[in-house]
Amino acid sequence: MDNKITSIEDYKNALEESLFDDTTLGRILISCVIINIFLITNHTNIAITILATFCTLIFLYFYITKKRKEDKFLNEVNMSKEDAQDCYRSLLDIEPYMPVIQSICKFNREETAEQMKALKKWYDIDFNALKYVEHNLISDYSNDKWEMSIAHIKSQDLPEQKKLVDRLFLLSTLEDGIHNDEWQLLMQIMYALNFNKHYLAYYKDRYGSLRTEFEDYEREEKTTTIEYSSSNLKEYYDILGLEEGASIEEVKRAYHELALQHHPDLPKNADRVKECEEMMVKINKAYDIVKDNCSRTS
Repeated sequence: MDNKITSIEDYKNALEESLFDDTTLGRILISCVIINIFLITNHTNIAITILATFCTLIFLYFYITKKRKEDKFLNEVNMSKEDAQDCYRSLLDIEPYMPVIQSICKFNREETAEQMKALKKWYDIDFNALKYVEHNLISDYSNDKWEMSIAHIKSQDLPEQKKLVDRLFLLSTLEDGIHNDEWQLLMQIMYALNFNKHYLAYYKDRYGSLRTEFEDYEREEKTTTIEYSSSNLKEYYDILGLEEGASIEEVKRAYHELALQHHPDLPKNADRVKECEEMMVKINKAYDIVKDNCSRTS
């Protein structure tokens, strides 16, 4: 394949320049030939016949030139014309979101295969379009492109915006959790989309436990006036896999490690989502109670 045709934008531009409606142009050319035959057989004025012949030759030249350009393009991308057009339509669905998607995916270069698998499922990407999407995942966009992508997302209704943000969080959890640079970018994207404090709190609460820099993470405070007996507290320490008297740092570490095992949004838990959701309810409750107990006794 020609190295010039690698990205979504390159492909789109090359296709728009190269493919043409050969049916319409062919009909015009056939009409010109028929007119020429009619003029010649009816001994029409020689000047008119020459002019008609000249116009036919121009259309013929244009047709051949466009056809050669189209054939060259299809040979470079190694597709039929129908496949090239299907590929183009497929890329149009994901193209406006790619700068923002790529800005998250670039933090996990080694997970490109898993990222591609997720994107193919979400956007129903045509098989022939995969190589262009993958190229864009490992290429950097300019700030202008990123801002244009954000503007496009903001033009969508709120459910579509939330769907994209959900997908960005999932893309960022494919490896070992969400690192600080990923977390900060996800927050930046939500601020740019003007998400209100309730949506921000929802995403922080749902995905905060997956932050790799767990020392910086705090669930929304859920203190209680209930004082648990030592026997009752043991149940919650056991859920976290800790001994009573564990430090707040140990509590946070245990909570984070359990979240990385049982969080329902992790790809590895796709076949046990309900079980993981129930497990995380227990883990979250245990974390809140044990952390509150640590605060009381410190």
